[in-house]
Amino acid sequence: MTAEERMERAWRIILYLLTALLVAGVLLLVSSIVSRAHDYEHPELHAWYSSVKQPDTGISCCGPSDAYHCDEGARGAQVTCTINDFRDDKKLNRVHVPNGTVIDIPQHKINKDPNPTGRAVVWLSRDRFVWCFVGISGS
Repeated sequence: MTAEERMERAWRIILYLLTALLVAGVLLLVSSIVSRAHDYEHPELHAWYSSVKQPDTGISCCGPSDAYHCDEGARGAQVTCTINDFRDDKKLNRVHVPNGTVIDIPQHKINKDPNPTGRAVVWLSRDRFVWCFVGISGS
């Protein structure tokens, strides 16, 4: 192996290690953000918020930092959810969605599992894509 080949190999190893460190750092950052996000008013519900699954994919709805309390309703056959959540967005580490915002709930995102919160809950992405919805009675 020539000196040039050894140098090229060394640089590849260095780049691989730097990439691995970057990925590890991103994972650590994401896990620390997720671990800080919880329903500070009801910590006993944290596990439930994190355990709810999307009914169409079986993937997690995410967690408390994506969950908003709302008033469920309907417009014809369309299930709706009007945000009615006075919890502190900063403490929940979530994007603000103004109270009164009406969210249309796709039928395939309605989870029928029991809901221990006493409130309808919708999980939203930052762009207000509906991950999941659980009504008051889980219906």
